[in-house]
Amino acid sequence: MSSAIHEQIQALHRQLAALPQVDADTQEQLLILQADINRLLTDDETADENSAADAVESLAARFDADHPALSSALRSLVDSLGKAGI
Repeated sequence: MSSAIHEQIQALHRQLAALPQVDADTQEQLLILQADINRLLTDDETADENSAADAVESLAARFDADHPALSSALRSLVDSLGKAGI
């Protein structure tokens, strides 16, 4: 994994840790997203790149109003993963 992607993931973790609490549905989506990203980063041939990108974009849209910095971080991560061919 490139250092830029690793740094973005770490920044995203810090932002998520700073959230007071997220609802159960959002928490479940974040866990699924984490699993999808991990599969993509380990070159798992069964990983669906489009569904992971779609999941990140969906979460970013949900966070637009209440957590704009988190939304921006998610979109930045999608861009970096795309540029890395992941």
